[in-house]
Amino acid sequence: AYYAQRDELLLRRRELKVQAEMQVIEADRLRRQIEAERAGNAEINKAEMRQRQRELKVWRRLARLSEAEAVTPAVPAAQPAVQPPVQVQPPPRPKQLRARPVGPVILARPPGAPVIISPAPGYSPSQ
Repeated sequence: AYYAQRDELLLRRRELKVQAEMQVIEADRLRRQIEAERAGNAEINKAEMRQRQRELKVWRRLARLSEAEAVTPAVPAAQPAVQPPVQVQPPPRPKQLRARPVGPVILARPPGAPVIISPAPGYSPSQ
């Protein structure tokens, strides 16, 4: 019985060692995957910022064109009377885009990670 128990404990110790090595390998794989996704997300953010800057330039150009058209209205030649100047309000300017700090983005839940729902639905805070 002693030798059987000893063999079983040795076998269990080997199993635990293999599981620990597999966890290290999985954590390393997950770290490399997250780093690769981070680089891809940075490229997406750069492209979005370029697109927003182009949109702002277009809005500003349209605003300047509409102001120029409002300043020089076409007056028909048949009316010699002088008309009072028309007050034209410029179109509203688009909001300035500001970078907001963003916390860590978790793209996928690691296997075995607990799902935490805070606060639990349907329960009062005192419970």
